[in-house]
Amino acid sequence: MTVRIIILFAFILSACGQSDLVITKESRKQNPSIHIQSWEGANQLFKLYKETITLSDWFTLTNEETADYQLSVTATDKDLTVILQDGEKRTEIKVEGDTGRIRVFKNVDAIINLLFKVPGPCQTKIAFVRDLNNSKNIVISDITGKSKQITNAKLCTEPNWGNKNTYLSYTIYQQNNVEINIHNFAKEGFMRLVEEDGTSTGAVIANKSLDTAMILSFEGTVDLYTKDIKTMKLIRWTNDKTVEASPTWAPDDSAICFVSNQAGRPRLYTLKKPLEKPVRLTKDNREMVSPDWSKSNKLCFAIRDAGQYKIATIDMNDPNKTIKILSKFPGDWESPSWMRDGRHIVCGRKLDNKYFLYIVDSWFGTIHKIGAGNAVSLPACSK
Repeated sequence: MTVRIIILFAFILSACGQSDLVITKESRKQNPSIHIQSWEGANQLFKLYKETITLSDWFTLTNEETADYQLSVTATDKDLTVILQDGEKRTEIKVEGDTGRIRVFKNVDAIINLLFKVPGPCQTKIAFVRDLNNSKNIVISDITGKSKQITNAKLCTEPNWGNKNTYLSYTIYQQNNVEINIHNFAKEGFMRLVEEDGTSTGAVIANKSLDTAMILSFEGTVDLYTKDIKTMKLIRWTNDKTVEASPTWAPDDSAICFVSNQAGRPRLYTLKKPLEKPVRLTKDNREMVSPDWSKSNKLCFAIRDAGQYKIATIDMNDPNKTIKILSKFPGDWESPSWMRDGRHIVCGRKLDNKYFLYIVDSWFGTIHKIGAGNAVSLPACSK
């Protein structure tokens, strides 16, 4: 059982997830090749540029002059300019301002957006939990793993981005209770969202509003609620004796997908309105946890299969809700979160009692480790 569910159930026993994207996969069976045929600028940025192209996973970086795309790059102290050669077509892409590091991310994203008509993943911010010095705190990193810690407590967990990435929600475990805090990046401060007693966990802010879905138990059962950050109005969405967990919003905020054990073990359900009967997403009897709903209208989640957790996806436009399992490598793959491009997923991997973060390609199943160190878990990507 993944970390999110374990934390929730352990506490229960002790106390009583821009416009929608449309991505069409190319008929090719691998990424197109790309070659940096010339570079003018600092070697440090050249190394970062190559790393960023590799981690974006939209291209295969090669030294071959016959690559599908050729790049000529000029990096100065003020800007970064690329001449993209696509057959006979030449396009200039220039990024100014920011730091050299940010210019690299923006430039590669611009190339991806130009060629594939989707937001590139390189500017994705990844919030996750780092276990260090007998404490767990929330850390934010870029695609390469360069990170900054934003909380300083004994146990903080379950980070989630919301409302155009202006806010980050997370759960903080105190001595006598569990709280949900909201970090406001616009004001560089935080607020306590939940004051009710009992379980308070799994908060995720909507994409287009300030409604926050969360799991609370102050009324005697563990149920799904929403609370508006601005008005603090609380609405109950489920009312039963089963345990709910891990909500995630639909891209247009018209529904919430969450985990419930009402069928005997954790599986995925959806609700469009408060107190309606939850709809089970699929008849598959395997355990499913930690869903995340992309702007391309796909769900990713962890599924228990052949004795380990694997990353799986469901296209919500598919009437059959067919499950596609991605991670075929050993270890438990947990807590998946979609990147900005709606194609790649960041998730945790537990192998030999070590925890790392990986980028998983939902098209081809390839993986790339993120250099964020070990003892890391519960990643959440900005959208």
